[in-house]
Amino acid sequence: MSEAIPEYIDLIQAARKGCEFQGIINVDRLQRLSHYLAGNEGGFDVKVSFGMDDDNTPYMKGSASGQIRIPCQRCMEPILRDHEVLFKLVLVASGHQTEGIPDDIDTIIVTGEPAALINIIEDELILGLSIVEMHKPEECNASGFLLDKRAVPDSEADRKPGPFEVLKDFNIDS
Repeated sequence: MSEAIPEYIDLIQAARKGCEFQGIINVDRLQRLSHYLAGNEGGFDVKVSFGMDDDNTPYMKGSASGQIRIPCQRCMEPILRDHEVLFKLVLVASGHQTEGIPDDIDTIIVTGEPAALINIIEDELILGLSIVEMHKPEECNASGFLLDKRAVPDSEADRKPGPFEVLKDFNIDS
């Protein structure tokens, strides 16, 4: 049975107990993520479960999905996008324990203090963002130049010579 998402949790203890949490996290509670967005409305449906794998290694896995408004990097107008992340984190007590773990598996160092679960989920949401978000060219007001055929020279005669054009005829005999 899933419980509501707690503010703070002992990650190792949750893994030993096999805890599961589910709930909605509103975007306005995710201040770091909000810096990348074009508004604070909406929320994410979050599911998180903890457990121990076959090697008795504690882990945390989950998903978060929702809609976000993120600015287009061409026109800076908001784009409404579905944003979903799936994550699995291996819980380790120190950086030394990460040495045997493959590079494609993410780890989180557990200090023994209760961890802010929402901050961990927020980190995963930020990591899941596109590097450069843009409208499709035909939907973006600022991308008219991309669709304008006059901006691209049609023939070799229309092209301006490059600054290194004179070097093409330069012959070096060693």
